[in-house]
Formats: sequence, structure tokens, C-alpha cells
Amino acid sequence: MKRTKSNKAAAADEFRVKLRVDSKTLIVVRNQTALDMWLTRYPAAQVVE
Repeated sequence: MKRTKSNKAAAADEFRVKLRVDSKTLIVVRNQTALDMWLTRYPAAQVVE
């Protein structure tokens, strides 16, 4: 029998930011420390959402 994925609804207070590193790469960041790490690694990155 095939397993189905559960549909997890995103919480309203969940931290989720999309970060455009370059023209081809989009990263979803889920906490502030990870966002700080990516911004130090790629200073020209832009927050999309």
C-alpha cells in the first residue's frame, strides 16, 4: 500500500524567508541565524519574501 504525504499547514507565526542568492538560486530560510549566515556568505543576496 502506498504511503501518502501528510499535508502540513504552515503556521502564521513561522519564520520563513526566501533569499535570492543569484539569478538562478533561491533559498528558503527558516530561522534568523541561518538568514544571518547566508547574508554574510553572500552580501549581494536579496530577500524576496
